Amino acid sequence: MRILLFLAAAINTLLIGRSAASRAALSYQGVSYPDYEGIKREYFAREQSAMKCPEATGVDRRFIEAFHAEQYTLLPIRDQLLTLIGSLSQQAKLRDIALDVYLLPINVSPIEQFDPAMLATVRARIDRLTKTLSGYDIALNDLSGITPLDPFADRWCACSHLLQDGRRTVAAQLSRRQPPFDTSFSAVTP
Repeated sequence: MRILLFLAAAINTLLIGRSAASRAALSYQGVSYPDYEGIKREYFAREQSAMKCPEATGVDRRFIEAFHAEQYTLLPIRDQLLTLIGSLSQQAKLRDIALDVYLLPINVSPIEQFDPAMLATVRARIDRLTKTLSGYDIALNDLSGITPLDPFADRWCACSHLLQDGRRTVAAQLSRRQPPFDTSFSAVTP
């Protein structure tokens, strides 16, 4: 039996979680932004209303850079969540269950445009995630860089939502990396 664990949203849901810090007001390069609820009202609404097909990266570059910086580089890494994944892996092994951990795609194109140092920080955080998980004998399947800009929806929001083409790319990678699943009735009976 296998458990597939997907780490989504550009590491931010795992490494930083949705702690109180991520809901607080944001300051970036001398500009102050409201708390998360204020950001949703003031900035998200404007970006969403400006999106046309095909999507662009967004309209308020300064805000988009600040939000990407917060989501990908500024909020603290939450080691206790990585410890929980390590514990999950240990418990799975005791039950002869494989735990496969995947880091889903990250839309790095806007990050590359903002600041090469920001991209280096994102890569360093992925390296830290890989190293920490390897300490629990967990190999991270890093899919963070497998898609170009086009397969992402809501490119401005640092959320890594994928369009159909992006989801197909991820599915193809998963099918190559996983052994065939036993879908017979005997596979699900104790």
